[in-house]
Order: sequence, then structure tokens, then C-alpha cells
Amino acid sequence: MARKKTRGKRQVVGDKMIQNRERRFSIDVPISEAHQTWPLASTAKEPSIFDQVQITYHPQENITYKKKGSQIPGAPHLVFDHVIHGVDTKGIPFSRKGTGFWTSTAKMGAPSFSVPSGPTYEGGTCVAANKAAEGGGKRTPGEIYICDRCYALAGNYVSPNNTFCHEAHASWVRQSLEADPTGALLASSLTAALVDFARLPCYGLPLQERMGLEFGVWKDRRIQVPWYNPVLDCTDWANAIVVPLPPGKPSFGDSLDFFRAQKPRSGQIVGFFRIHDGGDLSVGPSQKHWKAYLNAWATVAKAFPHVLFWLPTRVWIFPTMLKALRQAASEAPNLIIRPSGLNAFMSPPEINGLSGSTGAVERVAPWTFGELPLLSGGVAYTCPVGTRFSYSDKYKKRIHPKSCQMAHCRACWVFPDLPIAYGFKR
Repeated sequence: MARKKTRGKRQVVGDKMIQNRERRFSIDVPISEAHQTWPLASTAKEPSIFDQVQITYHPQENITYKKKGSQIPGAPHLVFDHVIHGVDTKGIPFSRKGTGFWTSTAKMGAPSFSVPSGPTYEGGTCVAANKAAEGGGKRTPGEIYICDRCYALAGNYVSPNNTFCHEAHASWVRQSLEADPTGALLASSLTAALVDFARLPCYGLPLQERMGLEFGVWKDRRIQVPWYNPVLDCTDWANAIVVPLPPGKPSFGDSLDFFRAQKPRSGQIVGFFRIHDGGDLSVGPSQKHWKAYLNAWATVAKAFPHVLFWLPTRVWIFPTMLKALRQAASEAPNLIIRPSGLNAFMSPPEINGLSGSTGAVERVAPWTFGELPLLSGGVAYTCPVGTRFSYSDKYKKRIHPKSCQMAHCRACWVFPDLPIAYGFKR
């Protein structure tokens, strides 16, 4: 179903997401008593509510377990120096002192860090989407721009809670870069948060869900993840769910074989991470901020040599940012920077110094997708999630895979030179 857009030709974000970003908030007092309110996302005319508070990273801390009264770690989170008040979609007042740090999606089976999607003039961080809008200069006449059907502007991404969290993430990044323009302070916080997530259990995260996030500590030649065992009243460890891999060069039976070939030491942090399952690098007003943000992630990647960080981006369309992307990729080989294509169904860019690019392939019949040709010849590898059937051992039949685990694939991480096409529905 098409997203409703009623605000002119330059509108990229659907009405519901824009309404979430325009919702009003107050500081320290309920919104019904406030003399001044601010929107969730900043605009050319008005700053964001997050511009009125100082946001700081707070590491995992002990919190009281509801049933037994034990002290167990809570997840890393961001804390506001003032209480933010608002009203939810049902008209019920609420207040918040902070928000979550890491994000994850059921599809990927890996932790991630998200910022708002969409053009910057609609509260997003995707400056390439500015170019996609009518009159932006990058829209090819007669072609479909991928940003028009961005997955991160639909589904659960549109929920008020996720919108709030992602806007807070972007504001925290900007404040960190203002405090330290080099990005070192930001990199230090991101590194500490990843260490906490890999080594400490998170209250409220079910064991099965945590096992599905293939990111933890290397023990007994496996990836193990921490969880709080309420029976033993202690931190326990469980094996992360292993994902079989598709044929490739080099060939691995599954993700565990892939990491065993790297020979990490016992106790090292190992796994998969997605930088931005929504949003892009353009978190600040200038390319200076974008470069510092990119350099922060490159520093993080170098701190975890056995973690694969997948970063899709469209800022390669700017020459100075393309140079910065190549520099970051050369410094951190485990930082998989994939340049994303602009137009759907057209050959994606092929850029020396970066990983294989990504594009969108068209659905030609129910459950059937075509192929995406490459500029250098051949076709891109089509992501099996949502584009093909596979046999399910659990259900004993052919199913339509909805995640990397169900599709038996980690190609986006383990085959960095492989161009990849994702299913695109008109």
C-alpha cells in the first residue's frame, strides 16, 4: 500500500512519519501546563525538543529484577538532563528521562544503530533523499528513485516510540561531535556500549531474541551471548544461533565456520553489526560532521577486528565524502561500506576502494523477481529475504524467508565484494 503523501512534490516521507516528527513536547512540566513546546524533529523554522536538553551516554547499570529483587544489568541507554513530556497517540500524557541505545530488526539477526531516515528537510539524515525529491537534481526522468519506497519509512519504523528513539540518537551524535569535533569522544562511547552489550546481560531482552543477535564473546570456539539466569540468579551464557551461508568465494558452511577461519582469541568480541538499519551518515549540517561521524565508526571497527560492520550509504555522491569513505574502508578492513544505488531497477554504482554496491530488483510475478544487471557485466546476487522460497526444517515445507537466518544468508557481511540486489515492490 502506497504511503500517503499530501504535502507537495518534494515530499518523500509519508504523512504518518511527518506527523510523528511534528508532535509537540515540553520540558520538566506536563505538556498541558507548558508555556512553550517543541517538535520532535528540528525544521528550518524551529529547533527540536532534543536541542533543549543535554543527552549523554549511560553505560549498563544494575537495576532491580522484578521477581527476585536481584541486581542485574540494564541495557546501555541515553539519558536526558531534563524530563521530556509529551502525549501519545491515544491522548495519554507520558514523560521520559532517556531512551534505548542499540536497535535491532527481526530480519537481520544483529544489533544495529539507527538514525532518522528521509531527507534532511523532513527530519531525516539521508541527504541523498534531498537529491531524490522533485527538483533535487538527481532524479532521472521516468525512473523510480529508491528513496520513494524506503523500508525505513514504513512498518515499525513509523511507530512513535521508534521515531522518538531515532531522533534522540541523531541529536546525541550531533552533541557529541560538537563537544569533540574529531569524533574521538563519540567513538569512545560507541565502543564502550558495544563491549557492554557483548559481555553483560540485558534486562528485558528475552533469551531467544538475544541468541538470535549473532554478536557476543568467543568462547569454546563459538559465539556466546550473556543472559540473566533467574533460577541461578547469575549471568549465564548461551550459544548464538548460527546462520548457514550461501555458496561463495571463499566458501563457508555457516557463520561459525567463517569466524573460526579468522581464529579469534578466547574472550574476544565477535559477530555481525549493522550501522544504520535506517538513516545515513549526514547527521550534521555540514560534511565536516559527516566525516567525523564516519571516522568515529571506523575507529570503532578497528577496536573490534572480529566484528563485521556493514554500512550502506549514499553519501558517495559527494566527491569529498567518497574520498573519506575510501579512506575509512582502507583503515578498517572489517568495515563493509556498500554504496547504495539511486534508481530502482538500474545498475548500481561500481566504486573502487569500496565494497560491492547494492540496488533494487523488480518483482515480475508473485514471489518472483528479476535480475539486476551490473555495469561490468553479469548480474548482482539477489538477497533471498522476501524474494524466493526456501525449505524450513521447523515447518517442514517451503516458506517465504523473512530473515537472514531463515534465508540461510549473511552475504551482506561475509562477501564484501559481492554486489547485492534487494527486492523492490512497486
